[in-house]
Amino acid sequence: MLMPSLILSRCRAYRRLLSCVLIASVLSFSLGAFIYFFDLNDYRGLISRQINRATGYQVSFAALDSRLLSESRISFSGLSLAADNRELVYIDNVEININKLSLWNRELELGLVELTGVNIRGDVSAFTKLGAENTSSRQSASNIQAPQQIPWKQFKIQKLSVKDLNVDITQAEQLLVVDGAALSSKELVLIENQQLAAAFFKGNLKLAFKELSAQHSNSEKLRLSGFNLDFFFTLQTMQAGLDIKADKLDISLNGQQAAAAHNTQLVMELNKDKLSIKSLSTELFSGELQLQADILLSMRLSAKPALAVKTLTVHDLAVTDMDLIIPPLAERPIETVSNTENNKQPLPIENLFVKQMLLTNINISSNNQQFPLVVKNFNSRVSNFTLLHNHQVKTLPEEARRAGSFSVQFAYLQWASAVIEQFEVSGRLSKNDQAVLLIKQLLKTDAVSQ
Repeated sequence: MLMPSLILSRCRAYRRLLSCVLIASVLSFSLGAFIYFFDLNDYRGLISRQINRATGYQVSFAALDSRLLSESRISFSGLSLAADNRELVYIDNVEININKLSLWNRELELGLVELTGVNIRGDVSAFTKLGAENTSSRQSASNIQAPQQIPWKQFKIQKLSVKDLNVDITQAEQLLVVDGAALSSKELVLIENQQLAAAFFKGNLKLAFKELSAQHSNSEKLRLSGFNLDFFFTLQTMQAGLDIKADKLDISLNGQQAAAAHNTQLVMELNKDKLSIKSLSTELFSGELQLQADILLSMRLSAKPALAVKTLTVHDLAVTDMDLIIPPLAERPIETVSNTENNKQPLPIENLFVKQMLLTNINISSNNQQFPLVVKNFNSRVSNFTLLHNHQVKTLPEEARRAGSFSVQFAYLQWASAVIEQFEVSGRLSKNDQAVLLIKQLLKTDAVSQ
């Protein structure tokens, strides 16, 4: 039979346990009710003030919809970013899906981050002014406090999507306008091990827009329409791929169209220091151009990064049915030989080798009085020719067995009053080849005039 004191102690223990359970239940219910009925819209002003204090930009939004408990999703509408009471960025809607949030491990992984109706307008100075001020303030603060690690261990975005992107940015006489663009990227890694990730992009970056206009000055303008880009890049392995399609490209100089390209397609691949142009095709000057080439790069990724072209190998260049017009050129002051030699700069390409080049039905006319040239139905083929070596134009070899081959044919050539018709020649690209000597003789001004 139990003692009365033991029975009393057990009753007290049960009461304490029951009290703890009731208190925990009430707290859990209160916390759940608070989270369920909590509305971030009531704190929009506070959030905007905190962002303004941290970044210097004035940020506001029309509404905020938080469904973290039910759908792990949060969305903003009418998001506006301004500086000095001038709106720079306006986004119709921002939707963020959260896949993983671990406050204990400091890890955040977002699923789909979608921005719709993005409008960016203003002068470049408005974007850079506050950024420079914030940078200087951080630098002054760093002189006082030692730099700290990022408090988050990992931050990833599985997919970033931007729809209906419109840009209108100016700087002095320069102008950039983008109409109806769309951008998407997968596997964005922003923070790894409390450090900014070395490579932001892991996967594909896709960009498409209806029209882009760029103006460098009043006399130089570029317009691009129907543009699609598919790009991937991995910094650790130095590998990348690029696929570009464009319906139309217009380049204007001094108010006149300098070039217009249609139906352009470009496929490129980067593998460490080798850049391969798998295919380039475009309709240019009423004709067609096709190119396959390899570029060996010299890269330096130190404190002073540098990039140079070591060797350009043209595997196949085909130009067909082009009509070229030589524009009028502004007269330049005559330079003395000494000044020319002193100011001589090395060519940007160290070595240039042409394996195969084919020109078919090229027609040339001139609007330049200093260069009165007319050529009709020009055809040429060049094989295995070294044009540049060690940044210098390579002279022709003396031995024919070490030289490439060429052929030239045209129906009509006029230089000033001199006319040549139905010309055809072929040979080896060596100094003493008879076909080369004949071409050199024809290129002399006094010989052509006679």
